[in-house]
Amino acid sequence: MTPLQRLLAHPPDLPVAAGLGEVADAVRARGVVVVQAPPGSGKTTLVPPAVAMATGGRVVVTQPRR
Repeated sequence: MTPLQRLLAHPPDLPVAAGLGEVADAVRARGVVVVQAPPGSGKTTLVPPAVAMATGGRVVVTQPRR
């Protein structure tokens, strides 16, 4: 089992974990997904691995400089 598979099989207790299946379904069906959630909900931790696994591709995450 790869590290991404392990992470997604037993995700940390973060609110966004409940919607990972919907995120994966949306990106497979439409090629894009928009996720909006409060800070600390797990968007950066869990969504990129879920998208990578759903598409079989690579995900690059950028953050604005403040």
